[in-house]
Amino acid sequence: MPHKGSLALISLILLPIVTALPDVLNKDKPQRGEWDLRLKKVWEIDSAGDEVLGRPQAILASAEGLLYLSDSANGKDYIFGPEGNFIRSFAKTGQGPGEVQRHGRFFLVNDKVIIPDVGRIHYFTKEGEYLRTVNKDCEPHAFIDENRLIDAPLSALFLPDGKGKITLCDLQSGKDIVIKEFSAFEGGVARSSGQAVVDVVVPLFSPLMTIGYADDRLYWGMSDRYKINVNNLEGRDITSFSVDREKTRVSQRDKREYFSSGSMPPDMLKQIVDSLPDEVACFHRIEVHDTLVFVFIPEIDLENKTLRIRQIDIFSPDGKYLYKAHLNFGKNRAHLSSPLRNMVITSDFLYAVLQDEKDTVSVAKYEISLPTP
Repeated sequence: MPHKGSLALISLILLPIVTALPDVLNKDKPQRGEWDLRLKKVWEIDSAGDEVLGRPQAILASAEGLLYLSDSANGKDYIFGPEGNFIRSFAKTGQGPGEVQRHGRFFLVNDKVIIPDVGRIHYFTKEGEYLRTVNKDCEPHAFIDENRLIDAPLSALFLPDGKGKITLCDLQSGKDIVIKEFSAFEGGVARSSGQAVVDVVVPLFSPLMTIGYADDRLYWGMSDRYKINVNNLEGRDITSFSVDREKTRVSQRDKREYFSSGSMPPDMLKQIVDSLPDEVACFHRIEVHDTLVFVFIPEIDLENKTLRIRQIDIFSPDGKYLYKAHLNFGKNRAHLSSPLRNMVITSDFLYAVLQDEKDTVSVAKYEISLPTP
């Protein structure tokens, strides 16, 4: 049996493992400057078989190069091969077995494609064959495995007093464990006698919860401020990092004009406009590649009411701002505005939904060069 001195030594050795790293406050200047992604187009498609792509809101790519695409205009999900060849459509609109009411999001876990729906979660093979459906009312941001997911409200619309929770949900046991509680900006709600009568999520303005997951770590934050929190699945704070970047201001007039094409009653419109923040979102997505943290930065076009990704900030595992990468898809071509994930990085490739000056929509695959830790 070890004596007390040995136990003390063991305690000293373990202490740094359970101690959180200090918060990292970065200036708006990457330590290593610009990173050239060296985009080299592999292929580009604008149709799925005989169907022209409408508005692809979300895409997902597998390590083998299969591409899954959800087209909100066509109301269908598609699968393409590694060379951009159309394979099939799946998960058609409906409420029956293998049918989906709300298209738009994919997850790929253990060779299974998982599609969250209204109060349900659908499972398909990677070839698009329907497997099963699990009833669960949640907002998945990531899957730990096919039976465990990270649930968190997308926005503060339905949060009492602006307080929310990030929860680890076990679909087999039915147990939900709170990982972290957070405060969120309350906005985008018109109320009558204290009750919400209309609410909206505006990707340009509404603070949205964004969560990235890798290696048992959660990288999360509300998009109204440039701060990324890092926790493990037990809720322990590991670190946080931020960038001191000036925000893009938005006027009351800009917010009113965003809703100009709608038929919202003036009193409701005023309540919503007054409740939305006066600055646009700071970031749109968080991904982790080879331990480096990639934060996708939106560029806001108020005139055209669009949110496009033109920049990626790249951080070290401990939160140091290392690189700034710009995305240039060519003359008169840009990332198609979407509140969902329609630009992704997988291994050495980047997939993006693009739009040209004639509003022609396409999906392109690029070979890219990523920095190493």
